[in-house]
Amino acid sequence: LELYDACDKVAAGDIAVEDWQQQVYLFNERFNSASQQIHDISSTYQETFKDHPELLVAAESVVDALDESIEALHRMHLFADDGDVEHLNQGWMELLAGTQKVQQSGLNFYQMLESAQEG
Repeated sequence: LELYDACDKVAAGDIAVEDWQQQVYLFNERFNSASQQIHDISSTYQETFKDHPELLVAAESVVDALDESIEALHRMHLFADDGDVEHLNQGWMELLAGTQKVQQSGLNFYQMLESAQEG
């Protein structure tokens, strides 16, 4: 909700664009970090991934969803260029869709990884 509040406030002129950009930057960093974690897991469990190629597909789904979320942040960031509130609205809707995909694909990936390690 911090980002949502920041979007509301920057649109209303209640906070500086730079303060809002800091919130966008933090979310972008979180998504990039999560993407790196998926890459690290695939390296750490390389043998498991070789034995279970479906894990790679699942990992790629998570990374794709994270990339989609990052793209939504980029769309929001267009607001800083022209002040068009629609960039915030559209970006927010895309971010909600992207993060839902991250949650679903992430859960699927970790369940598959756990199952592959047990089997």
